[in-house]
Amino acid sequence: MKRPVTVALAVLTAGLAIPTVVRLFGDHRHVSLVLLEVTLPFTLPPLVVLLALQLALHRPRTAATTAVLLVLNAIWFVPLFVGEGAGSGQSLTVMTANLRYGEADPFRIVQLVRSQHVDVLATEELTVGAVTNLRGAGLSAELPYFTGTPDPKGGPDGSGLWSRYALTPQSDWGLRYASPGAVVSAPGGDVVVRVVHAAPPVIKEKGVYRRDVEGILGEARALPSTLPTLVMGDFNATLDNSLIRSLEDSRFRDAGEKAGSGWVRTWGQRPGSVSLIGLDHVLVDRRIGVRSTSVYDLPRSDHDALLARIVVH
Repeated sequence: MKRPVTVALAVLTAGLAIPTVVRLFGDHRHVSLVLLEVTLPFTLPPLVVLLALQLALHRPRTAATTAVLLVLNAIWFVPLFVGEGAGSGQSLTVMTANLRYGEADPFRIVQLVRSQHVDVLATEELTVGAVTNLRGAGLSAELPYFTGTPDPKGGPDGSGLWSRYALTPQSDWGLRYASPGAVVSAPGGDVVVRVVHAAPPVIKEKGVYRRDVEGILGEARALPSTLPTLVMGDFNATLDNSLIRSLEDSRFRDAGEKAGSGWVRTWGQRPGSVSLIGLDHVLVDRRIGVRSTSVYDLPRSDHDALLARIVVH
């Protein structure tokens, strides 16, 4: 009886260890590894239970392995809840929202813009119809300046950038989906804002995911450092995936992490479902502090809206 229990505990430990091992050594943009990394936060509760069981059954070797896994995850997970000071400077509120084929409730978006005093809004999966609906709901009265490429076919290809302040459009990044950008003439000075909608790792078009990751990393690293810069949108990547980690290794930080917002989740399997993982991000460079981030329900979209209150130094 003793040996089957030992084997079972070892097998459970090995299975739960896989996402941690992938996170430790990187996904190298391989789709299967990327998807394994996404499951990492969900392994923590079973690992805690498994460790308690191993200790109760006096299995020191497997318990030691499980303890190492938990320590590694704590090193990655705990800092998400520890913020740093935002510093002084000009306040700016930004928000990103994936509209799911343009179907998200336009009145909800405008209500959020008004009530939260949003200054800059990024919209992914923006369609021509959604632009009409958003303007009809009153968005132009709040954010009169716009640049972007709406999808005329009602699909996921379009993106847009809306601003309370005048903006100077920049060239699209040439990703699978539209990726507009602009220099926003904010009260405290110009700020570079880029909108990203990365191809998901499960996209059926061969090689597109890897090309998008490489394109985003290349374009982000090439951004001039003369102005405060933020990149926001639907990255189709969690904080554990190599795309976000590589961006953070260059000049950017995730706003939620910088504010100590904890485990921020913005995507569910379908509209109205529980948000499972964080695919939407606001990434800021070192010239930008973050006071807080918030997540808001977006009816008829499988994404929540992500809002960040930032300080431009």
